[in-house]
Amino acid sequence: MSRRMRCVPAFVLAGLFPVFVGCAGGPNISNSAECSQIGCPDGECVDGGHGCQPPDRWSEEWYALKATEPVGARQRCYKGKVWPPRPRPVGPQQQFSHRYHAAHYWPWPYNCQGRAYVRNVVSNQVANGWTTETTLYDYHFEEDTQELTHAGRSHLAWILREIPPQRRVAFVQTVLDPSVNEVRMQNVQLAAHEMVGEEHCPPIVPRVTSPVGTPAEYTDAIQRAIRDSIPEPRIQFNPNPTGVGTGG
Repeated sequence: MSRRMRCVPAFVLAGLFPVFVGCAGGPNISNSAECSQIGCPDGECVDGGHGCQPPDRWSEEWYALKATEPVGARQRCYKGKVWPPRPRPVGPQQQFSHRYHAAHYWPWPYNCQGRAYVRNVVSNQVANGWTTETTLYDYHFEEDTQELTHAGRSHLAWILREIPPQRRVAFVQTVLDPSVNEVRMQNVQLAAHEMVGEEHCPPIVPRVTSPVGTPAEYTDAIQRAIRDSIPEPRIQFNPNPTGVGTGG
């Protein structure tokens, strides 16, 4: 069985590992547009091979094609095994000057990509935080009339007056009943018009969410119930008279 074992083709490995597979000599080249414009080094193209001619060696087109190849060691098949087993690019090695360029300026441009990714994650977290803080939840509305409670009006006033202008949006938690959502939106809009005027009223947007945290009244009731239900101490403590020792 081992004598009949063969290396797995590159297009099969592409289904198993996130490797770069494209033109025969350019793992990152797309299969249609760039291949038809520049050509593949080995005269082959995954896109049917129609009109795909290799560029002249050492030409500007050849260097441009080689520059698209990823850095690092290549994955290859040897004696029935894939070396290394972790995902790596396939195809020919980088041209020497390109390997020198990657080593000399490392980790550029990957550090720029990493910084952009981190900034994007932090930006999303900041936006989610502002959205959470500027949301009017169920406990900000009266249960029967859906009008804003005193806490709800205070929270809306904080949104209208203290939130930075670029983050000034009033989100309203929605429920399953569309009529309740409509009444809530109208009440919030009327309250905002009373506080800052119609011309300064920020957008009021419905939001599908759940309350974050616990209402203060509910927490206070729990704490009071805990204090009221504490049993009397069961161990009776009788202090010794002053000046009398217990040593033997």
